[in-house]
Amino acid sequence: MRQTFTVLNVLQKLTCPIETINMGLTCGPPCILAAAGTKGLRSCFPNSRFLVGKGGFENGMEGQAADLYVEAKNLVQQNNQFVSNLATLCGQTVEKVSHDLKRDFYLTATEATEYGIVDKVLQPMQVRFIYSNTYDLIHLLRLLNRLQN
Repeated sequence: MRQTFTVLNVLQKLTCPIETINMGLTCGPPCILAAAGTKGLRSCFPNSRFLVGKGGFENGMEGQAADLYVEAKNLVQQNNQFVSNLATLCGQTVEKVSHDLKRDFYLTATEATEYGIVDKVLQPMQVRFIYSNTYDLIHLLRLLNRLQN
């Protein structure tokens, strides 16, 4: 989660428009980065999924009880900060986000749009073509690549 907050701090400091696109599956704290883009420029593909969740002890913990207490307290603070930031970015209440994240919270592309993580679902380009050979297909793919860039 610390790395996610570092990137979030940088994104929030930038003054240029920030476009975010979820191309597949975004899991855990990085979901906040998808929501941190400039409003109107946050998107995902139709088959994208979001598994929104707070951080935990993914790598386990060892040590004396006092050390474990300090780490657990820090994790609670980070999770509260995560919930607060996500609520602000998505336009939700802290209570709603906190309730939703009590368990794994999966969202489809459409549900993520409704929740406020992204603004739109990108639809594939509707291209109809007839190709006569492999050369024509390669040429078409290069053309499409140039149009996307």
